Amino acid sequence: MADGNGSVNRIGLAEVKAMRTLIAVMLLLGGACVADEPLTAHVVGSEMRHFNGMVYGNSGSGVVSGVSRATELRIGSMSYTIAKHCKVEVGKDYPARVDEKNVYLTLPDGKTCKARITGIREATAQ
Repeated sequence: MADGNGSVNRIGLAEVKAMRTLIAVMLLLGGACVADEPLTAHVVGSEMRHFNGMVYGNSGSGVVSGVSRATELRIGSMSYTIAKHCKVEVGKDYPARVDEKNVYLTLPDGKTCKARITGIREATAQ
């Protein structure tokens, strides 16, 4: 997510792997029923950025453009950043499930939005 200066806070691959391992251990220690317990995901924020840039490589150079999307969710005491833009509204709560790599949000129309987790951190008090 972007901070007040417009820069994006990113965590390293090692931190992501460690948090995924921690989630897996928590699910295993809690038993099979933990994954089935209903969770609530609160949508903290969502952003979409368009980008353009040059790519240089062995076969030449070129221009790339695209869209970067990020949504921040608060589930329990953790804050998750997901890369997919699910059709959710900021400030609303949605039923959710979490596994090692993904968050599954149940949307109002009954469909499930599966989104890859790109960042995990402890949520700040609000």
